[in-house]
Amino acid sequence: MACSGRTGKEVSAFKSAEACATELSGNCAELNRQTQEVEHLVTYRKQTTAIRSNRQKIQFCETQKVSVLPSLLKIGRRSFWMLIGALLADFTTFLTGSASHSKIAVTRSKQSPATILTGSRIGTFRSPGCAITRVHRDNIADSQCRNFLRLAFLRSCGLYGAADKSRSQWRIEDMRRVFAMLLAGMMLNPGMLGAAPPPPSVKTTTPIRHLVIIFQENVSFDHYFGTYPVATNPSGEPHFKAAAGTPTINGLNNALLNNNPNLNPLNLAGATNPFRLDRSDAATNDQDHDYTPEQQAFDGGLMDLFPLSTGTAGPPPGAPPIADTTGLVMGYYDGNTVTALWNYAQHYAMSDNSYNTNFGPSTPGAINLVSGQTNGVIQSLNGSGAIVPDGNGGFTLNSDSDPVGDVCSTSTGENVQMGGKNIGDLLNTAGVSWGFFEGGFNLSIVNANGSTGCSRSTTSAITGVKKADYIPHHQPFQYYVSTANPTHARPSSLKQIGKQGDGANHQYDTADFFAAVQAGNFPDVSFLKAPGFQDGHAGYSDPLDEQKFIVDTINFLQGQPEWSSTAVVINYDDSDGWYDHQLGQLINSSAVPLVDVLANGSASCGTGTTALPGINASTLHAQGRCGYGPRLPYMVISPWARHNFVDHTMTDQSSTIRFIEDNWLEGQRIGDGSFDTIANSISQMFDFKQVNDNDLFILNDKTGEVEFSSGSN
Repeated sequence: MACSGRTGKEVSAFKSAEACATELSGNCAELNRQTQEVEHLVTYRKQTTAIRSNRQKIQFCETQKVSVLPSLLKIGRRSFWMLIGALLADFTTFLTGSASHSKIAVTRSKQSPATILTGSRIGTFRSPGCAITRVHRDNIADSQCRNFLRLAFLRSCGLYGAADKSRSQWRIEDMRRVFAMLLAGMMLNPGMLGAAPPPPSVKTTTPIRHLVIIFQENVSFDHYFGTYPVATNPSGEPHFKAAAGTPTINGLNNALLNNNPNLNPLNLAGATNPFRLDRSDAATNDQDHDYTPEQQAFDGGLMDLFPLSTGTAGPPPGAPPIADTTGLVMGYYDGNTVTALWNYAQHYAMSDNSYNTNFGPSTPGAINLVSGQTNGVIQSLNGSGAIVPDGNGGFTLNSDSDPVGDVCSTSTGENVQMGGKNIGDLLNTAGVSWGFFEGGFNLSIVNANGSTGCSRSTTSAITGVKKADYIPHHQPFQYYVSTANPTHARPSSLKQIGKQGDGANHQYDTADFFAAVQAGNFPDVSFLKAPGFQDGHAGYSDPLDEQKFIVDTINFLQGQPEWSSTAVVINYDDSDGWYDHQLGQLINSSAVPLVDVLANGSASCGTGTTALPGINASTLHAQGRCGYGPRLPYMVISPWARHNFVDHTMTDQSSTIRFIEDNWLEGQRIGDGSFDTIANSISQMFDFKQVNDNDLFILNDKTGEVEFSSGSN
């Protein structure tokens, strides 16, 4: 195509426009290959076409693109800016439904078609020779409506789509690059595009400007990934097939599946090999996951006393008969139940060598996530069952206890308060925005069932259990005076979320996270804790409710302008006592009598003489922190993550704060005995040399299956 008479910038942009037009016009067939068949009612230029098959979709696309590309090329020979104007006018109105004569509707049946791309809020920017139209937002009635023209538009020129968490609606919002590779106007008049992500407020050492930690509950690695990447794929359940070249993991091999050490007769009726829990068995009993029983299950490294030490008999009903015994603890799920997590592992990075920093349940795990230090209890009320002597007159937290002062904490059970520093203190000093967002934290909301305040609750459709949305002993920053928000005070505005000096003191509801990000205020570091029924904790939550929260959150994040500089970590607070075959390295010893019993039932987890220090300078070796504990899932989801990658580096819960310290704080450590001083980083799970194409990987929040993937994996 001739481009004579144009400037160098115009020639470059003209070529980009031509390439993008070609890509967009050819994208329909590929979309129809990837999406399920679904009836579409397409109204274009006042003519309605009913499309009931993929073949009809392709024919419709072909009809439209034939009229588009040649006309654009013809116009382009006369005027470069007329080309750009025509391209925008045709593609933007046709594909987004932003013009009055263009509406795209879709339905899975012949009843009540739902309009999916209409009523956009439109912004217009003047450029030399034409009006540039920018779509700010499109709401779609059903997140399960299929992708057809919407996804063609999104992927062809770097736009983004996501599921709105609160309404399960697809949206196209704040497009960072409205034909960014296409429009010469972006180079000649950058001010016309106002949707680029805001410049970073603080310096980072990697391209990651936003870290979101989804911190879930009570899962061992083998419980979710033991047979990865091989799924049983029974009829009627979501299907999983691994991509070619999927790396192997340290999982349940044939020997462990067929001649497992937990056939040990000491396990009595619970003695069993590992067995598959079906998707219909998503609701199970909670297992014992306290500090000492977990060590007993390890049996000095033999890993053979799980049914005896941590096992709790069923439900689920209808599972193998062994599930009605303590042998339930040996059950595992595969890619037909935890489908989303297996698909994320296929597309991004996971670890098969990451551990609970210490043995024990939720509260120590949460504390290790934010400080790497469970020593330093400075106040204990209503009992002392959750703390042990540290060997120097102080105390270490090794079990669950509510935070002192939280208005939702128990008034009869144990409450504790921690001394020392946490990662929030370091971020505040450095001026890095951050927040911990937990379901149910906003006490003014009234749920659909009428519950409110500290009693806000939700009943899971899977487990049938009504559970509080906010669980105080899952909120680690509430244990520290410096970062607590004991009254659950509300932020003064969305703009103040994540900022220092606001009454909320960085502690918020999960709904506040989504609202702030949508309003353009995306904190640098965000910790997300699902409402109770979606946190994955056996006994009241389950893998399917958990999957919905995780998928909705990640789909939402992929719709943000900041996605190209965002990383999501998925990690867990403890193993729930579920079987995992891998003994972690004993990094930190402890020798509390009758509490530490890791070494073949004797009163020790090593000698305790090499233990890390406590927060008191005179506590050279704080007891009560035996670790590493059980192996846990750990995943990194980001455009910068390595693809279909399994990391074998030994990491733990404090590896997350080490990455935060390296990325935002120039390697500053919490210190004072924190595990962050010895933890390995997660940086090897990224590839910062790759070309970041902001790939989309959209999953179905009910089945976990892939709805749309723009990448190669």
